[in-house]
Amino acid sequence: MIPFAATNFAARNGLNAGRHLAISFSKRLSPELTATGVLEWIRLEPLPDRLAATLGDQTITLAADFALEQPYTITVKAGLPAREPTTQAVDVQRTVTFAPCCPASISPQPTPSNSARGNASSNCFR
Repeated sequence: MIPFAATNFAARNGLNAGRHLAISFSKRLSPELTATGVLEWIRLEPLPDRLAATLGDQTITLAADFALEQPYTITVKAGLPAREPTTQAVDVQRTVTFAPCCPASISPQPTPSNSARGNASSNCFR
């Protein structure tokens, strides 16, 4: 049996979507969680301005005024409920940093020629 826990933390920097942090889980989140209530289960240091959460089936996405090149430590606290009758057993902590986008490395449309040259940036997207 796979335990319920946060499994992946991805700092994303979108040209048109802003910076956000996606937290993935091994199982579905409880339907009783709300976008505002889930923030009680997450500690983010340093705390950025305008923090807001969006819930997916197995994800929590945090949007905020994240600074570039600033390490953020995220803790998903023990006790976070899953859809099935279980909770996260221990705190899960990771540190992420938002890297700047490099406009020269972003292609508006992927093409065979620029994909072959490696011109796409994995950190930035439109």
